[in-house]
Amino acid sequence: DDEEEIFDEDLIFPFYATGSIVHESLKNIVDQINEKGSLFALEQVENILNKNIEPYLKKYPQRLEKPFENYKNNLRDMIKNYLIDFIEKNPNEKFYKTEYSFGFGQKESLCKDPVTIEIGKYKIKVKGSIDRLDLLEDQMVLIDYKTGNSKLIKDMDNKNRLIQDFIYKKVLEKFFSKDITCQYHFIKNREIYEPCGDFEETEKNLELLFDFVNEYGFVKPEKMAGLSGKYENLKKDKSEIEKAISFSENYLVL
Repeated sequence: DDEEEIFDEDLIFPFYATGSIVHESLKNIVDQINEKGSLFALEQVENILNKNIEPYLKKYPQRLEKPFENYKNNLRDMIKNYLIDFIEKNPNEKFYKTEYSFGFGQKESLCKDPVTIEIGKYKIKVKGSIDRLDLLEDQMVLIDYKTGNSKLIKDMDNKNRLIQDFIYKKVLEKFFSKDITCQYHFIKNREIYEPCGDFEETEKNLELLFDFVNEYGFVKPEKMAGLSGKYENLKKDKSEIEKAISFSENYLVL
């Protein structure tokens, strides 16, 4: 993920913590917008942010000597500017659900049990949590928040490797009859990116990946560099392999 690029030298917590703080704060604020309106919710940004930062202050007390106030102010301004910009551009849009999960046994979710979807010849059970669903008159918008820049997502889109979008859309189509559009909201620079990749190709790549795992099992990322023949489309370059290693010793990421 590209979350690690946020705020560079001003980073107080590990990048995954910053992403969690932003996601949870946006969830709380959007819930407030639905309940009490945008003006009230925007006034609560600082209080909500403080509440979501508090657990990490306890977990990483050694970080307090760093420029914490600057870090928090950057987060507050980033979240607030994103929301103001979005509300101004979409005054009639209804925030439908935030953190809309499936498969985790929760009452307030899409469904409690994992959802079975078909990918080529495979049937798989999946669970996940959608950052936000917006309800428009004729469609639903599936939104994924990002705190980094858009380069990684656009590169993956060009290669038809946005697996999460593909799977979440398949799941939602089981429950809703509206057209579903996918969007990435890059909070830091307030960019909204709508993927244009080919989901049919994404499905073929996923099916091929499952074929590979059935034949060879889970392998070290560096083994993906020399693939040819049937599995050539799964081949990874050096930068992709380095990123895979940063996530896991074993590899199951397109």
